[in-house]
Amino acid sequence: MERGGGIEQPGSRVKIQLRIGPLKQTWTAEHAEYQPGRMFRDVMVSGPFRLWQHTHLFVPETKSSSWLEDRVEYEFPLGWFGKIVGGAYTRLRLARMFAWRHRVTQEALQRESFSTATR
Repeated sequence: MERGGGIEQPGSRVKIQLRIGPLKQTWTAEHAEYQPGRMFRDVMVSGPFRLWQHTHLFVPETKSSSWLEDRVEYEFPLGWFGKIVGGAYTRLRLARMFAWRHRVTQEALQRESFSTATR
């Protein structure tokens, strides 16, 4: 993985090497928008999709809690054929990735909460 700046710097990029079945591909994402404590958005500059836009939202629930919501807009290359070939596989991979990401975020917040409470 290569990283050129953080999410708070619109225009900064991240390159990731992906494995899609037996194929390897480079995915380049650009941080497009950042609102501290509220959201950030990444867009694919190059990679396996025709279009990819991922918005990470932090939605307040109470004074001390919030929801993490991911919104992904994507289009497959090759139109309907790409959707037929990649649709189910992509939905499965996205579901697994977001379940993992939300679990990791929750664990990190719990560790921080415990760390803060014991200081």
